[in-house]
Amino acid sequence: MRKRRWVLHILLLILALTILLPRAWRWTRMDDKAKQFLLARMQPVLGDAFAIDRVSISFANIHLLGLYLPPGEQPFSVRIEDLRIGINPIRMFRYGMDPRAFSQDIMIKKPVVLIRTAPGAPARDAWPQGEKIRLYLHNLQRLDFLKMASIQEGAVALERDGREPFPLITGLKGWLINENPDTLLLRLSGHPLGARQSLMTLEGRFGLEEGGLDTIQTTFSRLPLSRLLTPGEDREWLIHSGEAEADISLALRPDREYQPNLSGWIRVANLAASWPERHLRCDHSGITLRLQEGRVEVERSALWINQTSMSLTGAITGPANPHLQLTLSAPEIDAGSFRDTLPEELRDLTGQVALNVDLEGPLASPQLRFGLLSTALHLRDELFEEVSLNANWTGDSLQVQSLRGRWRGLDIEAVGALSGIGDSTSLEGRLNAAGELLPLLPPAYTGSLRQARLSLAAALSGPAAAPDAQGSLSLSLANHTGGAMTSESRFLLRDRRFQINPAGGPDEGIRGVIDWSGEEPRFALNLPDARSWLEMLWPAPAGAMRQRGLDFSLHLNHLGGHYALQARLLHSRPGRPVEELFALSSRLERLDGGWQGIGTTTLWPDQTRAVRGHFSLAADSMRVSLRDWTMGEWFSGILQIGRSGSLSGSCFLQDFPVELLGKGGAETPRGILDGELLITGTTRQPRLHTTLRLQEGRYRSAGPFESEGALTLAPDGVVLERLLLTSEENTLLFANGWYRSGADSLFLRLQGAGFEMLRLSPALLPGVKPLTGQTVADLVLSGTLRRPLLSGRLRIQNGSCYGIAFDDLEARFGPEEGAAPLPSAGEAPRLNLQRLAVHRKGILELAARGSLPLRGDDEIDISLQGTGNFLALLSDLNPWFEESASEGRLSARLGGSWGRPRISDARLSVRHGMLKFESVLPTVSELSANLAFRPDEQFIQIEEMQARIGGRPVRIRSQLSRPGLAERPLENLVFPQWGGLNFGVLSLENGPEGVEVNILGLMERGKFGTIWLEGRRPGEAFYCAGPINRPLFRGLIKAANTEFMFPFDETLPPMEDGIVYNVLMSAEWDVAVRVLEDVRYVKFLPGGLDKVYTNILIEEGGEDIDFTGVTNDSTFRILGQARTSSGVIEYLDMTFRIEQGGARWDRASLYPVTWGQARTTVTDSLGFTSQIFLTVQTVDATMEKKEVDDIVRQEERRGRWDQIRFKLSSDNPNLGTTEAQLLASLGYSERTLQTKAMDVIGINTDNYLLRPFFKPVERTIEHFLQLDYVRFSSRFTRNFLDANLNNNLQVNSRLALLRSSRLILGKYLSRNVFLQYTGQVEAGVEYRYQSRGLGLRHSLGLEYRISPQVLLELEYNYDSLMLYNRDDKRIMVRHWFPF
Repeated sequence: MRKRRWVLHILLLILALTILLPRAWRWTRMDDKAKQFLLARMQPVLGDAFAIDRVSISFANIHLLGLYLPPGEQPFSVRIEDLRIGINPIRMFRYGMDPRAFSQDIMIKKPVVLIRTAPGAPARDAWPQGEKIRLYLHNLQRLDFLKMASIQEGAVALERDGREPFPLITGLKGWLINENPDTLLLRLSGHPLGARQSLMTLEGRFGLEEGGLDTIQTTFSRLPLSRLLTPGEDREWLIHSGEAEADISLALRPDREYQPNLSGWIRVANLAASWPERHLRCDHSGITLRLQEGRVEVERSALWINQTSMSLTGAITGPANPHLQLTLSAPEIDAGSFRDTLPEELRDLTGQVALNVDLEGPLASPQLRFGLLSTALHLRDELFEEVSLNANWTGDSLQVQSLRGRWRGLDIEAVGALSGIGDSTSLEGRLNAAGELLPLLPPAYTGSLRQARLSLAAALSGPAAAPDAQGSLSLSLANHTGGAMTSESRFLLRDRRFQINPAGGPDEGIRGVIDWSGEEPRFALNLPDARSWLEMLWPAPAGAMRQRGLDFSLHLNHLGGHYALQARLLHSRPGRPVEELFALSSRLERLDGGWQGIGTTTLWPDQTRAVRGHFSLAADSMRVSLRDWTMGEWFSGILQIGRSGSLSGSCFLQDFPVELLGKGGAETPRGILDGELLITGTTRQPRLHTTLRLQEGRYRSAGPFESEGALTLAPDGVVLERLLLTSEENTLLFANGWYRSGADSLFLRLQGAGFEMLRLSPALLPGVKPLTGQTVADLVLSGTLRRPLLSGRLRIQNGSCYGIAFDDLEARFGPEEGAAPLPSAGEAPRLNLQRLAVHRKGILELAARGSLPLRGDDEIDISLQGTGNFLALLSDLNPWFEESASEGRLSARLGGSWGRPRISDARLSVRHGMLKFESVLPTVSELSANLAFRPDEQFIQIEEMQARIGGRPVRIRSQLSRPGLAERPLENLVFPQWGGLNFGVLSLENGPEGVEVNILGLMERGKFGTIWLEGRRPGEAFYCAGPINRPLFRGLIKAANTEFMFPFDETLPPMEDGIVYNVLMSAEWDVAVRVLEDVRYVKFLPGGLDKVYTNILIEEGGEDIDFTGVTNDSTFRILGQARTSSGVIEYLDMTFRIEQGGARWDRASLYPVTWGQARTTVTDSLGFTSQIFLTVQTVDATMEKKEVDDIVRQEERRGRWDQIRFKLSSDNPNLGTTEAQLLASLGYSERTLQTKAMDVIGINTDNYLLRPFFKPVERTIEHFLQLDYVRFSSRFTRNFLDANLNNNLQVNSRLALLRSSRLILGKYLSRNVFLQYTGQVEAGVEYRYQSRGLGLRHSLGLEYRISPQVLLELEYNYDSLMLYNRDDKRIMVRHWFPF
């Protein structure tokens, strides 16, 4: 019973408390106190605008209803329907509103975060300032009375422009746990975009003490992207399908000023979207983004836009101020897939296009760069080829760097800019077009034309809808009959008026106007050279005028009571512009039954040499009189023709410039001509008598001449009374003679004695190298005009012809014995050569006979026999051949013309030949050859040619090119300037000993190496083939016992005029080089403090190095690799031994990628040794463009030859960790700079003065003792400077000059074993020496490389100056391993 009472009492108490406590809460106004308490705690964190609608209680709970945080500085609001706080009634009465009376858990029900955006809203910072974030996080500490907050049925929504809110997250739930006073843990989950099938989680940790967000991680999957669009929203683009997933972490650290640090990834798959207005659709697309260190990088992408594969690459940097670096590329776009996207006028465009778009710059104002390429585009029936576009779009400006393409044979190119794009778009740019117009012309014009080439260049400016244009236009026409012409014009388009004018002169090209600015279009066209246009388009009607080369135009106007007469005489020749010879303009009127008039005449009116004159004319029934006719200042004349035909007149010439008769240039005769002409007789039998005097006469390169002559022209013939030609008061030639037309009888005698042929040969024999020598001539031209005969004698002494010298040349002309005395009718006059003898004392004898033309284009017919040293002719032709000897026999027949002689038959044999060369080859001896000429192919066949070059046998053959001779087609070596002389394809062979060569620029002058010439492929030989202007060398070169340098030696004298230089620079190479034994790279290279001497042995048996292309153009390339593990490098008075190195040539550059390392051992004053390494280094050149604070310079242990440098390092850190410290340890510090500078000066001076003497001795010892390395070095200059400047030497001054002189001998006993001896002269001036004289220090070392990382060193040293411990023995094992 007692227990039941206690239970009853407790139930009654609880019932009383249930009834009384709410009343007590209201009586004590605890709801207001709780509301004020909570506002006091939460407003400092959330702001003064934070409000609570009301407070309600239930048993053990307080409900805060209608919590609201309006938007303030933040663009969002927060509304909570119910925030439940648990209470302890007993503690409430005990502690009042102290947080201890509350539960440490709260429940937040149906919180809604509404994010608002509005158009035109002021811009906010992309990210809050760090101080604000720190304050937010610090204020969270005021909620320390809360241990856990739970969220149920939360949501995040987006409100745009006052429209219905769009749910971003629904079903949000989770908790916030105050793990301790310094740490808050957060975990939330929800459905993004209201998608029930997708779950998003948010987990994070706040470090309240540090004031930072340690990490917050968000993940979501299967997010339907189609929900990104607000329902009913008016969008230009639509998302139809697609899913996204992500894993993103965010950290806000005070040490980084609260800048967001994002990391993670976002992946979008199966994306389908469209832009209906632009007719763009994206299907089956996906993209993966990687977030790290404030950078969003496109990790991979696969986009299908309008059924076209595209890819997006790049990144977005800077979360606070995003910066775009994105590239969209599509290697193959079908233009038809974007038909509806293009403007209306391009809707029919088809073809394949490659597109590349770069988007760079701030998010608010990015720059768009795009490039487009297409090999062929079709627009309706038009084909556009090789189309390319490169342009930039910034703001309202489009900058076109290049727009190129080909249309109907026209190559079109445009550049420019469109600015202010919109209603007032302006254009600035250039347009160029060039190509063939034939495809554009009607068939009526293309039948006779074979070429109609257009070249257009225009500058564009003004409004884009109607721009102005001005520029030049060139039109070149050619027809099938050989006619050609070019018209150059300039044009201007402005205000709907097009005007075109000739570019060269008023009477050239096209002149016209097209004006459509008025109500009706107007045009005018003028073709001054109408006959040429007619000849191009319809050659048949203009054929008659063209054959005579003359064109005549006449214009006659009737102007009231008089006539105006204009006439032009034109002269045209194929391939040359039309020349106006004569122009006449006169005014005639009838007077007293006759005619009277005045006029002007112009000779060569369209040339600078134009000569103008005037005349008066009168005619009646008795006579016609031409009076007062003058031309310039040098011609005057009168003429009267009587009624019966009698003639009476005279003309006078004074100071007439002869060059007016020519066209200018070398072919124009020059001089001053005076003369007079008397006219008598009748119109049927006129008689003319003239006398002429020439002063300062010149023709081609001959002259000056003076000449005078007298000539009478009568109806029965011509009499040359005299013609005298002198030069500098010396008589060259005298001639007289006559011609009787009735009997067709001719006699002309030409005589000269003791004159230099060089004065006349340039004028008589064009195209021939000057014929020189003292000349005696006595020639007679007789017979008839149609059958002339030239006879006589010509002798030239101490002269030359075609550059070949002779002592005596004698020729006799006349008919051969038994032949007809006169040539046949119609034959051109010739010199019939009875006998020609050429003598060169002690060298050769030549004898010839035949005939020579008097005109430069006629045929030569000479048979030639000769004996002697024909190799001597090579020295006359080129100084590269220094000396020669041979016994030869020649038989030949010559044809061709003076300008282009050729051989019609020949045979040459040479025995006991010898040649010395200026460079490249050593002396050639025991030369024997048989050469035969095959006239059908103009082929000089080398049947046999054998010799010894440097005592080693070689052989040369020739054969005509044929299929299968080599793997690639070979051309014959044909010399067009020698009448098409064909040397075929040369095959070069050598004996087993190879052949010695010296290639200037690659080898030291006078230093020869051994090569073997073989075929590039089995069954081939080493070939030298044509064409002659680009000879081809094809084969395999094996090299041994050779020292070379790279790059070319720039200290050599210029060789531009040398035959070897010209051949090597113009040659095409198809050659592989294979390295055999003892091939070395030897050269002085620039170093930081001193020149670097290299003597590197190239490894035998490596891959071949290919040389291809033409030397002097961009096709020349070197491909291959060379390696080395042997050799020495001298730098800073130290000798380094090569460990490894190499060079690889590729197609990117003629400079190889080079790498390598060498080492040496140095001993300090305590006897400890250290390894010094010399390594090839290069520095990333792009780093030079950045601020030093922003980079760490990147050094690479390889690089292009032109970018490398040598760097010192050591395995002993006590010597220093930087190159500067290491140099200081070696004595190259500021303190010792003067001493070391004198050392460097001394070493360089010794190298310059003494190396030329040491080198031959070193090479001789190397070959004699079969050593790999011999090196003499001295410090004579440095010791001399010490003796004279410091005066501190304590030894005999004469012997002191030998101090520090050194001899180094090295030999590789095997690939990994190297033996070296070093002997050095020492002076006892250092503290460790007791003797003050001179002595020798010997060092003998043996190295054995057990592996690339393990080295065994044995060393023995002996110093004769040491009083004690003269010898020193060392054994060292070195091991390198990487850390």
